[in-house]
Amino acid sequence: MRDGFLSTDAEDPKPFEGVPFSTMILLSRARFTSDLESQGGGNRSDEEPKFLVGPVFRKTLPSKFNRDALCVDIVSPNSPGTLLRLINCTSTSSRTLSLTVPNR
Repeated sequence: MRDGFLSTDAEDPKPFEGVPFSTMILLSRARFTSDLESQGGGNRSDEEPKFLVGPVFRKTLPSKFNRDALCVDIVSPNSPGTLLRLINCTSTSSRTLSLTVPNR
């Protein structure tokens, strides 16, 4: 799994403390890189340039379940001046699901 994907928060236990759930983002190494040098001609000529993963951060959301949004900034190889932001957050919680889903 680690060979094929870049992952957020895989080594940091802090986002998982004190909450019944957390989020993480997996990005395919075939399309994304976290290494700026790999964009500078290190790719084989038959490979397409990859999206560059920028800062990763969490934004606290107003929620009784301590929800947050996991944000990852992405730079397009075809438009280096353009920043894309991926945002991942959960819309339900384990506590809410346990009240609404039988046998959970």
